[in-house]
Parts: sequence; structure tokens; C-alpha cells
Amino acid sequence: MDVWVKICGVTRPDDARAAFEVGADAIGLNFIGGPRRITVAAAEAILENVPADRVAVGLVALGPSGVEPAVDELLETFGVLHVQVYGDISPANVGRLLERGRQPLVVCRGKTGALRSSLEGAVAGLAIEDLFALVLDAVAPGKQGGTGKTLDWDALAEARRRGEFSGLPPIVLAGGLTAENVARAVEIVRPWGVDVASGVESSPGRKDHRALAEFVRAAKNVS
Repeated sequence: MDVWVKICGVTRPDDARAAFEVGADAIGLNFIGGPRRITVAAAEAILENVPADRVAVGLVALGPSGVEPAVDELLETFGVLHVQVYGDISPANVGRLLERGRQPLVVCRGKTGALRSSLEGAVAGLAIEDLFALVLDAVAPGKQGGTGKTLDWDALAEARRRGEFSGLPPIVLAGGLTAENVARAVEIVRPWGVDVASGVESSPGRKDHRALAEFVRAAKNVS
């Protein structure tokens, strides 16, 4: 299976280049907060290094008027269509993104014991057929990702067998993934894609290029 791989929390152009050189499909640029948040100016330098056949995903907060104007202008300038949305994820806000050709990724941080209700809550009222993906991440109070916490993969596998992912957008697995465990995670959960931030870093926001290569190879070599 050809797993889609996203390297999130990229803060430097050389890390973006390294991620794509080793076969990553996408990078994530964090405009919402935490140690991996970047400025518009920093993002410009990174986006100049995104090949035409790869994807940049902007992590954005939705407010009453949508995406922050400076960030929105940047995404428009560089043709960034993929946005991982936080904040006011209302049908109206997401609908406006879709009208502009954006492809939203919605994050679900529910407990695996009540997964279907969490999944349904994450996409309630949204046009799920138009969403790019649903990102399953671990719960960590006060954090928006990069927590290093894993989900219960066996519970997710059982949920898949029960059909709880049926009718939903493609599933991207996040939460505590590393080069050492991603192959097992993919084998158990069988997600469409995987998302990693802290698991391939030497320090928050600085990617370890050897770990990047090992992660992508491990994720994509699962039979």
C-alpha cells in the first residue's frame, strides 16, 4: 500500500527540501501556535521549495472572518489549497474554504472507546465528501499536535473492522509516530496516510534528516 506521508511542523527550507528528497508527499506549516509556529515571511521561504507534484498543508485557525488575512494571502499567492483547520470549524467557515477551492483536513482527537461518535462530531454538518482527509490525533490538553502521544492502534483496527470509518474521508493517522513504530502502526490501522512532527525532530521545529528518511521508508515499505 502506498501510504501518504506528511511531515508536519516544518520551520526551515532545508527541512522541507530534505523531506521531499526522501519521498514525503506533503509538509505541514503551522500558523496556529506552539514551538513550530512560523511567520508568513518564514513560510514564504519554505513554500519556494515545494515541488509542483508535492503538497504543502497550512495549519490555520478559522475565526469569524475565516483565515487570518496575512496567512490567507500567503496561501493564495503560493497556490496552497490544502488547509488543516482549527478554531471555528463551522459548516459556514468550511463551506467558504470549499468555495475557494481549498481542500480541508479536519482533526479528530476523540477517545478510541467512543470513536464513531468522535468522528461524527468532528465532521458534523460538513460536506464530508469534499474534505481532503480526517486526521486522527492523540488528546493532549493545550496542545495542537506534536504531542508524542500514540493512539490505541488495536482499537482503531477493531473500529475499522466494525465499519466505523465507512463513509468518512480518507484517514490520516497521527500521534506519537516515529521511524521505529510507523510500520507497525500502518500494518495494524491501515490508514490512508500518516502524519509526523515531533517523531522526526532533533528539537521542536528542527527536523532530523536521517530520521526523516527512515520514517518515510518505514511508512511506505509496509506491504
